[in-house]
Amino acid sequence: TYLQFAAISAVRSGISDAFETMKNVDTQIINIQKVTDATDAAMDTLSERAYSTASKYGVAANEYLAAAAAFAKAGYSNYEELAELATKTHLVGDVTADVASKFLLSADAAYKFGGNVDELATVLDKANVIENNYATSIEKMAAGFPNVASTASMAKVSIDELMAALGTVTAALRSLFLNILGDVGAEIDETTKVTADSVNTLWGVISKYADESLIAAHNAGELIDPMEAIKALSEAQKDNLLEEADLMQIVMALGGKLRTNQLNALISNYDMYEEMLSQVKTATGSADQEVATMSKSWEASLNRLKNAWTQLVSHV
Repeated sequence: TYLQFAAISAVRSGISDAFETMKNVDTQIINIQKVTDATDAAMDTLSERAYSTASKYGVAANEYLAAAAAFAKAGYSNYEELAELATKTHLVGDVTADVASKFLLSADAAYKFGGNVDELATVLDKANVIENNYATSIEKMAAGFPNVASTASMAKVSIDELMAALGTVTAALRSLFLNILGDVGAEIDETTKVTADSVNTLWGVISKYADESLIAAHNAGELIDPMEAIKALSEAQKDNLLEEADLMQIVMALGGKLRTNQLNALISNYDMYEEMLSQVKTATGSADQEVATMSKSWEASLNRLKNAWTQLVSHV
């Protein structure tokens, strides 16, 4: 009968899908074993564990293992835990698995977290809080993060400052930070006194509004935090001590043709940046809350069912 035929077809399709998933799982297991030299027994255990771990987040086992393989290739021994965090990033940020992994890898490399999952989880939490409260997205922040993280860290911009800055301008800040460092560095030994009436250069603005930071940086043989320079420009603009033409000249020199608008946005919305900075400091746990909600979805439930079915077929 038609119902019998439909039932048989459904079973065949289900078995075919299960074998495809099993093949993909095996491929990722081999990828991990190639770079870790783990034993066959250890990989068999990981393969089994992958189904339950993936089901916890409502994703396919091979997707979770693909993330684990990416971290294993990067030399991390705790690739399983990092893969779970990447899976959370993928879900909460609605980004591709590749973007999620690169986001975490670049944060770890730039800020030297040493693969610490708790530290990296706070980065996701900060991005999530910003996405939930402002007109931006984790996808935008994650896309620009690998391009700017190492430069920001080098410039001693904290992870909180960087996340708030990215959230404010939702654009790459690498060239911007480098230009600010270059401009201030070129004038760090300047001794000209700046009066309230002559604040018309970046050096003049910083000398007036961030004098203590400038002196401290100079005494330590370091360059001033780029965010201090941006804050100084914002305050000079609010106090009307910087002519519009002078501000635009500084902004164009720092941001270049491609990033003038982003720098302007950061200067003009510095209050928003500080608000974000305050919020990211208390963001811990925000991503886990969203993952828990998302795990109740039909899609997550279906993926858990597929994982259970595939695991059952693999034991037959």
